[in-house]
Amino acid sequence: MFPLSVVWNTATLAIIIGYLTVEYSSYFPSFIHDLYLFGKVRKLHGFNLRDNILQVPKSWFRHFYLTGVVVNSTVLAVTLYTVLGTGVWPEWIKDFLAHIGHPGKDTEDLELSTPLAMVLALVMEEIQVIRRTIETCFINSYSSSKMSLMIYLVGILFYSSIGISILSLSRASQVSYDDISSLSWMQWYALALFVYASYKQYSVNKKMAKLRQDKNGNVVDRKHHIPHGDLFEYVSCPHFLMEIIIYFAISTVVGWEHEVCLYLWVFVLTNQLIEGYLVHRWYNETFTRYPPERKAVIPYIF
Repeated sequence: MFPLSVVWNTATLAIIIGYLTVEYSSYFPSFIHDLYLFGKVRKLHGFNLRDNILQVPKSWFRHFYLTGVVVNSTVLAVTLYTVLGTGVWPEWIKDFLAHIGHPGKDTEDLELSTPLAMVLALVMEEIQVIRRTIETCFINSYSSSKMSLMIYLVGILFYSSIGISILSLSRASQVSYDDISSLSWMQWYALALFVYASYKQYSVNKKMAKLRQDKNGNVVDRKHHIPHGDLFEYVSCPHFLMEIIIYFAISTVVGWEHEVCLYLWVFVLTNQLIEGYLVHRWYNETFTRYPPERKAVIPYIF
């Protein structure tokens, strides 16, 4: 198992353990819940955690995506320079890849993604972080909810690591541009799926923001409301579902042989399902007439 695979698996395990401390809250001290629960779910029945100096505004989510833009843009620029230019990584990149991806060995014997697939995946992530930056800065309407510094730092590290994870198992030798015909039908399907999920996530986030806005787009309150229409008729958290699909598409373009990106997607899947379940639970506890037919994240199933 590669070093970054261990990192993503450890992060996934931490998410699961964090959820278990909430589910069996009586066995764990409140400061653990204070670290793990953020946003509206801090007000779940039996918790109602108070804000303190170790909490930061949930609106700081935008810092995650701004960090992602900076790091992913750098990774993408270096990759384009190499793939479209020399075709061979600079020595310092080779050394870096050796430490994060495959220490002490080349990868010529592994079935890894083509340079074109790697570039496409980085471009997809670039689109994702730029779009989310725009949404969090100019569209989203945040409540006064908080999150712990731990969640804040994990978010920063997550969006700092995606581009590096995509690049981590690149071949150490030739990485020159290959023809577009090298893309499989599955990769084309993943690209189409990415476009759909990105648009849907944008429209869902815009719909949620409008719940706190008047007809002129001015924020008039910071309360939580029940969203209706579109995918909200099926699940409480369609934006989480779209996040899962977006990173599924990116991982598919890279190729499921790319172990690091596979475990990255498992982390996203686990995190979004658990957080979606907690948000769904909060909706049901908070609103007595909440639509009973809605699921948490996956329509008809979960």
